[in-house]
Amino acid sequence: MGYVITSTFLMMLDIILDSGFDVLIGLDPIEGNGANLENVKKKFQSNRKTIWGRVSESIKVENGSKRDTEKAVIEALKIPTPGGGFMLSCVDNVSDNTENAWRNTYKLTEI
Repeated sequence: MGYVITSTFLMMLDIILDSGFDVLIGLDPIEGNGANLENVKKKFQSNRKTIWGRVSESIKVENGSKRDTEKAVIEALKIPTPGGGFMLSCVDNVSDNTENAWRNTYKLTEI
């Protein structure tokens, strides 16, 4: 069972972890309001929970360049990947049907 929240989740982190949710969906690196991902990852790992997200679809995929998307994926993988408990995806759905969004979505999956 997952809980969807993209920002201002730190004050609720322990409640989310204690509530029985298995995954926090939508952890946004841009809208995360300075969340210390290392601390979040440690808490989730010690509770055998998963983080899902980490790439801003609107800023990096829909409106960014291929290089912006590539850098976002590389950055997204740095902290949460070691030790498991992480699923890479866009924070929300990519809804733009543009060449740029398609190109960057492909780039996201190719890295």
